[in-house]
Amino acid sequence: EYEELLKWKQKSQKPILAFNYHPMLLRNLSEETIDEQINRLGGMLEKILDANTWNILLIAHDFRERVGDNRCLGPLHEFLSLRFPERVFHMKAELSAAELKGVVKEVDALITARMHLGIAALSQGIPTAGFAYQGKFNGLLAHFRLPDSYLFEVPSENNIEVIRRR
Repeated sequence: EYEELLKWKQKSQKPILAFNYHPMLLRNLSEETIDEQINRLGGMLEKILDANTWNILLIAHDFRERVGDNRCLGPLHEFLSLRFPERVFHMKAELSAAELKGVVKEVDALITARMHLGIAALSQGIPTAGFAYQGKFNGLLAHFRLPDSYLFEVPSENNIEVIRRR
């Protein structure tokens, strides 16, 4: 998959926004709430693809069966590929920390729900924003001396537009 990613990157010649999300950010974890969240995120990412020349790399970091990242990222890839088949790539492979860091260095920016993925990107100078949950990203951003404007709210029924900053 890494070789496929590099070919995709070279062919498109567009900046890459890596995106990571997982269902454990949801308070009421059910199939229905996960599907609702996928629809919200799909709409948000469509707006990014419509408004920019960015490509999107969907990248997983947690591989647990029901609550792993691919539970959201797989359906997001299917949804986005309907309109943007050449502009979305889903990295499905289970990567070691070193491999993940190697993939992240290939992107231009990252939005993530996983703190360790954020650390991998920030440690390489990749601009990174995170979803605000459990106070984890607050400390990470403070460590890298970044403003809280790099925090996004978890999409909900109250903010179904493009993710609003805190």
